[in-house]
Amino acid sequence: MPSERHNLTVEEWQVHLGKQVRAARLAVDLDQATVAERADVSTGAVKNLEGGKGSSLKTLIRVLRVLDRTD
Repeated sequence: MPSERHNLTVEEWQVHLGKQVRAARLAVDLDQATVAERADVSTGAVKNLEGGKGSSLKTLIRVLRVLDRTD
């Protein structure tokens, strides 16, 4: 999919990243509320991020740190 990613719209990127964040959260067996609390963001922000509805870069980074996925 590397070459296919170049053609994604911003909205498609949001959905793609949201799915990856959700998978990472489930892999460490955390619910959205726990991730939100640990990341110091709202549960709604985590839901929006995972749902591909947009998020700030700050929220994305905070959530990725909680999930130990800063790679």
